[in-house]
Amino acid sequence: MHVPKQASALLLSLLGVSSQAHTASAYDCFDADGVNLKTAVDKYVAGNWNTTDTEQYGPVEEWCTKYVETTEQLFYNNKTTCNANITAWDCNTYLLVAGIHPKLPP
Repeated sequence: MHVPKQASALLLSLLGVSSQAHTASAYDCFDADGVNLKTAVDKYVAGNWNTTDTEQYGPVEEWCTKYVETTEQLFYNNKTTCNANITAWDCNTYLLVAGIHPKLPP
């Protein structure tokens, strides 16, 4: 499902995710395809996030998502336990957000 950029920003703002641009990150940024971001979320939610991961990507609240274009099913399938404050994530480039959360349709 392709969502126009304005609709994507509105949807993400309803989830509490910011669309404001941020300054350069001290940590690695996630790639546009969102694969590494999804892997990181899975690992974080499973409780397998470790200090090496934090050294690379930073705390979840500060993850650099400015290049990510797809967040499809990012918090879907039993990821309701993730309660991190992700409002600072930069979602300006999000194009595909279908099923980002269990309460939204896939």
